[in-house]
Amino acid sequence: MVDSLFFRFGVALFIGALVGLQREHAAEGGDDRRHRLFAGVRTFTLISLAGSMAAYLTDILETPWVFITIIGVLGALIVAAYALIAQHGGVGMTTEVAALITAIIGALCY
Repeated sequence: MVDSLFFRFGVALFIGALVGLQREHAAEGGDDRRHRLFAGVRTFTLISLAGSMAAYLTDILETPWVFITIIGVLGALIVAAYALIAQHGGVGMTTEVAALITAIIGALCY
């Protein structure tokens, strides 16, 4: 049981790190505005882990509200980050959408 749990969380961490690496690599070739990333490897790894933990806690506590709350809080933080970036001239939403999808993929890894 514990080995399976570590494997599931490990897969979620790995997927989050891969998405973060891709987003950092995509930002390297851009202009100076794009160097102010919303999220990179560490943030995407934590977002994926949060999604996986949300699914785990939902399974343990047998209530969907834990998952809804954690994903809702992540969504609110992503919207707040987008609002701050948009004030400084950034209009792209690709990284923010990728963050939300990464949280859901992390939940699916569980």
